[in-house]
Amino acid sequence: MRSAECRIDSPSCRFPVGLADSNTGQQIMESFWASNLPGLRRIAIEVRRDTVTLLGEVGSYYERQTAVARAAQVAGVSRVVDWLRVRGE
Repeated sequence: MRSAECRIDSPSCRFPVGLADSNTGQQIMESFWASNLPGLRRIAIEVRRDTVTLLGEVGSYYERQTAVARAAQVAGVSRVVDWLRVRGE
């Protein structure tokens, strides 16, 4: 099964998997945008069932921690895989 992937700053963002994965990814994206942290808008989000994987580069450890915490708070997410890098590290 393919997973749902989306870059938040992509206007053509699509979630090719089932409705539940799509809704989860959309809720995470909305949470990231609401944070007003620009680094969170460049994170790629992959959703497979109840597991979310975050990929990309953020500007600080605070942005990294915030992204993981916000993703974990979304209903239906039981595991967050953190593949985020902090710029300059």
